[in-house]
Amino acid sequence: NCKENELPMDEVLADAGYSSGNSLQYCKEKGINAYIPNFGQYKPEREGFVYNREANRYECEKEGGNKAFLLFKGEKTDSKGYTKKIYRSSETDCKDCPLRAECCGRVTKFKKLDDSIHKAFYDEMHEKLNHNPNYTRFLAKRRSSRVEPVLGTLLNYHNMKRVNTRGIENANKHVLMAALTYNLKKYLKFISKKVQRNAQILDLPKGKCWFFEYRIDLAYLSSN
Repeated sequence: NCKENELPMDEVLADAGYSSGNSLQYCKEKGINAYIPNFGQYKPEREGFVYNREANRYECEKEGGNKAFLLFKGEKTDSKGYTKKIYRSSETDCKDCPLRAECCGRVTKFKKLDDSIHKAFYDEMHEKLNHNPNYTRFLAKRRSSRVEPVLGTLLNYHNMKRVNTRGIENANKHVLMAALTYNLKKYLKFISKKVQRNAQILDLPKGKCWFFEYRIDLAYLSSN
C-alpha cells in the first residue's frame, strides 16, 4: 500500500501480534528498521544449556550433570505449520544422569530442544530492543498514543468490531468507509473558525456627552 501511494518506509513500529520470522526476514532483506517485540513464547536463552553456533548444537552446563551434547537432528513442521530445528541428546549421555528426572522426565531418557528456523532474526530483534531500552520505551509510548486510539475509535464508534459482509471485496469496502468516516471527523476538527469583528463608531446626539466634556475640563484645569 505504501509503495502504490509512493510513500517511503524506513522505520516500522508494531506490537508482538505482528512478530513472525517471515516479517522479520522481510524487514531485514528490504533494509527496513523495524521495532517489533518478539512473541510471548520466544526464549532468548535455554536454562542450563548454551548454544554452540560453530558446531550447531546445544551443550549442557548444568552443575552435577553429564555435560551432554544436543546434536542437530533436522527440521520438522508441527501441526500449526511452524518449521523448527530439532536438537536431541543421546540416551547414553542422559540415562544415567542424576538430573535426568527433572531435566528430561521420569520416562524419557534423552533431552530434546527445538528452535524456530528464524531464531537468528528473533535473537537480533531481542538484542536490538534491549540495547537502548529508553528509546524502545519511547517508541512504545509513541505507538500506543498514535495507533491504539485510532483502533479503539474504529472498534467502538465505527462498527469495526464485526464485519457483516461476505467476501474480501465487501470487507474492504466496510473498512474503507469506516476509515473515511474517521478521517473526515478528524479533518473537521482542524478547521479553524475565524472570529468576525464588527467595529462601529457610536454617533451620540449633541448634548448627551456633557459628562465626558465636564471630566475633560476638570482634568485640563488640574494639570494647569
